[in-house]
Amino acid sequence: MHRGGDGAYYLYHIGCGQNSSTPRRDCTNGTTPRLPPDATAEGSGCDGPHWMGGLTARSPDGPWLPFPSEITLSSPAKADHWLTNPAPALMPNGTLLWVYRQSGGSWPHSNASSERLGIATAASWDSMTLDDKTPAAPLFPFPLEDQYVWRCKRGFYHALTHKGQPRAPDRQLGGGKTPMAGHLFSRDGLAWSIGTTDAPYNNSIALTDGTTLQTGKRARPQLVVKDGAPLYLTTGAEAADDGDFVFTTVQPIAQR
Repeated sequence: MHRGGDGAYYLYHIGCGQNSSTPRRDCTNGTTPRLPPDATAEGSGCDGPHWMGGLTARSPDGPWLPFPSEITLSSPAKADHWLTNPAPALMPNGTLLWVYRQSGGSWPHSNASSERLGIATAASWDSMTLDDKTPAAPLFPFPLEDQYVWRCKRGFYHALTHKGQPRAPDRQLGGGKTPMAGHLFSRDGLAWSIGTTDAPYNNSIALTDGTTLQTGKRARPQLVVKDGAPLYLTTGAEAADDGDFVFTTVQPIAQR
């Protein structure tokens, strides 16, 4: 959720919420059985993971009003205009920087099937068409997703990502072996570099009682940011056992 300069709140989401998907009711002991080969867990129409929309409200308590239409990408070189993993950040000129995710095969002359990141801009928080700034190639030629973007006090842009360590793509072991997290930064929001730290967080979480919780995997990093300073990190964490049970973690960030 973001607060715009007009005082309104904006919340971006994947799927339109028309309840076209059927809830799973066969999970036991933290494990979800695999679907048959001819079945799908995704909803129909706009309820899939490649449909992105927005909500706006004058107060966090609502009422929340949906955007009139889907948020799409205007790109001169792509046939695929779908977006996912919404990640906007306000630029000094009042426009928005968006880091978006698409399949690697969405870019021309690419047959990659895994996720890649691109850059777009928008005129305002409620814009439903984003202007593609990376139509020819993604930001980096390796998988990244679940990006969260913010602008720090010094005016630089930063992004937390899931899907491996950008500095060491040959060591993306995942699970409890290697933290699948990365950090990117940019001076202008258009040209990005890989951070100097292999991973901004790991799969161990220090608890308030002095113990440590070991997770199997942490994904979908999000931040609570105030005045450009990240205060809390939230992730979707997978249990360390063999199940696929996922829970949300909230972790304070040390302030300098």
